[in-house]
Amino acid sequence: MEGLGPVKVAALISRFSDYDSAIVNDGFAPPRTITVTVGINPTYEFGGQSNDMREMLYSYLLGFRQVELHFDTDHMPPVKILGHLELMDPKLFAETNDITFSVVCADPYFQAVTPIVYDVAANGTILGNVTTFDVDYEGDVPVGFILVPDPGPSTSVFYNWTMTLQEDPDRSMTFTGQIIREDYVWYLDTRTGSKKFEFGPSSDPDQREATSFLFGEWLYLDPEVDVLYDVNTFVWTKSAASAAQLATMTYTPKYVGL
Repeated sequence: MEGLGPVKVAALISRFSDYDSAIVNDGFAPPRTITVTVGINPTYEFGGQSNDMREMLYSYLLGFRQVELHFDTDHMPPVKILGHLELMDPKLFAETNDITFSVVCADPYFQAVTPIVYDVAANGTILGNVTTFDVDYEGDVPVGFILVPDPGPSTSVFYNWTMTLQEDPDRSMTFTGQIIREDYVWYLDTRTGSKKFEFGPSSDPDQREATSFLFGEWLYLDPEVDVLYDVNTFVWTKSAASAAQLATMTYTPKYVGL
């Protein structure tokens, strides 16, 4: 099996026209290709020829099908990666009856199979209307998170709060609005591709309504901050001490390789 380590970064380079040099503008992680070679044992549960098993694999694996690969290791949590079957190459005239197939993964990062659910109040410090909490993020790649509070205690709750990364105060986000019913909650998602801030019934996510993002930037868990300061420390300031102090943060660590 190949393609399980960190992918080679693709650099965006601009060359000079009049002399031998260039400028590196940016870089990004391209899609990952995982290649797997398996041997065919025609006696296993078939008792027939190699062709029988090969044709069975064709019917199951051929085509641009979506697959999800899971990996268990002894040094990290179980992880998975989503991809599409790209190639199947049987060794028809070789000594061994091998088949090689490849899976291309648009998102090159492995992610934990089980998301981490973090209790903000249980792991933080509450002083009046300010909650400070540390998140020890052990992934390799920055990831967003979902933050959902417990339902509010009254039928009309104005919320106006700011969350700041203590290690970099310039990174903060502020939201304001009104929760009109006791069983309503606001719902924050800062994950790439699904960023939103909305409110609605806690029991029925489909009934939530989008609301505006006031100002600032979408916060995320940063592995570089974790390396420099051991943890990501968030300072959550509410407009009043009676505002919701209980909330859960859910995030899924991502890794550059196995």
